[in-house]
Amino acid sequence: MNTLTRRTLLALTTALLTGCAASGDGFSPLAPADGKGVIYVYRPLGKVLGRGEDPYVQLGTGLPRRLRAGGYIAFEVPEGMHTVRAFQNMLFLPTIPFFVTVEVPAGRASYLRLDQQVTKLGSSQGGVRAMQQVTVEEVDATTGAAEIAATRAN
Repeated sequence: MNTLTRRTLLALTTALLTGCAASGDGFSPLAPADGKGVIYVYRPLGKVLGRGEDPYVQLGTGLPRRLRAGGYIAFEVPEGMHTVRAFQNMLFLPTIPFFVTVEVPAGRASYLRLDQQVTKLGSSQGGVRAMQQVTVEEVDATTGAAEIAATRAN
């Protein structure tokens, strides 16, 4: 393998392992309109190495939105049950999505913590291969409010 190919593989592997962090404004809670609540989906910053690629989040049938490490996305929704889907970006390959259904009361917030980690790293035939896992879970309001305070707008 020539030096240029090795450097390219090293750069791609480094980008995959470190991911990009959110760089928007610090967390600012929404004041939902009457009859509505808020779903906050956030991703703690975590360790730089092993962070994985940025996963995507989709509310119902809406457009998927990328969620960077240390970032959050806020969805203002009517009160009731809502399904959020999280998945990896694998270019043209389908991935197994992770679904969470959350009840959102009017005037309140529901919190979903999302993470994506590199779980296995290997090489074959001169290439680098990484396995990643997306997890998303609903957390209580006290935990969610404390953890999301350290995030930035996506």
